[in-house]
Amino acid sequence: MGKKEIIKAKYLGTCFGVERALKITEKELNKEYVIYSYGDLIHNNDAKKYLEAKGLIVTENIDNIKSKEKHKIVFRSHGVGEKVYELAKKNNIDIIDATCPKVKKIHKIAKDCYNNGYEIIIFGNSDHPEISGIKGWTKEKALVFSDLSEFKEKENKVKDKKLCVVFQTTYNLKNYESIKTYFEKYDKIRFHNTICIATVQRQKACRNLAKKCDNMIVIGGKNSSNTKKLYEISKEFCKKTYWIENKSEIPYDYIQSSKKIGITAGASTPLIIIEEVIECLKKIKWTNF
Repeated sequence: MGKKEIIKAKYLGTCFGVERALKITEKELNKEYVIYSYGDLIHNNDAKKYLEAKGLIVTENIDNIKSKEKHKIVFRSHGVGEKVYELAKKNNIDIIDATCPKVKKIHKIAKDCYNNGYEIIIFGNSDHPEISGIKGWTKEKALVFSDLSEFKEKENKVKDKKLCVVFQTTYNLKNYESIKTYFEKYDKIRFHNTICIATVQRQKACRNLAKKCDNMIVIGGKNSSNTKKLYEISKEFCKKTYWIENKSEIPYDYIQSSKKIGITAGASTPLIIIEEVIECLKKIKWTNF
């Protein structure tokens, strides 16, 4: 029987912003009042169940919070728009602001530029809460594009305007480079690379690992935008790439003949879930090769 390898990506799992939001929330859950989260705190079902078991209540509408008990609301790392802050204050709800500082920076850029007459362009996933939050600091006027080709279809509408370009913190680095090159032709522009360093590190580490493995396992929630990007990057270099949420989804039948299995995980995937997957992989009765 040949030697098998299970290799972790150099960078993987929860990022600073998610870790910070988890710590802030868990600390508040130990106190004597009801804690709400404005949307899922983390895009990971296992972590979500754990937090709900400790008392966290997820809501998508602040107006639903009408309890007479003491209560607070957590704004998750993805951030929220300006109106959400105003509504919470109007309803006398104390805010626990766990917005990632890197996302806060984008909010400031977007608001300042919008107030100074710039057309705000965001590259990212229009359905993602981070994008909704950024738009909320431009009175919902920002334009959102998934990639350069989508922007080109509507470019004529913004050609003569002052432009401010920002990116979802988990945006694909490869796509970013082509966008940066394209926008060099614009004079009236403020171009901001707002992709988080954790995203850059994880995407590069994933790419490098996928190139030398015959199987890759990407661990993360199916509603996690950054995990999806890791999966797409891995699939580009390693066709036998599998996206799982936890150890219960390990595709044993497809990886038993593998020589090298690479492991990476999205920024919303706690370390304990990654380690559980690896421990299960170590127990596999590998087939000969």
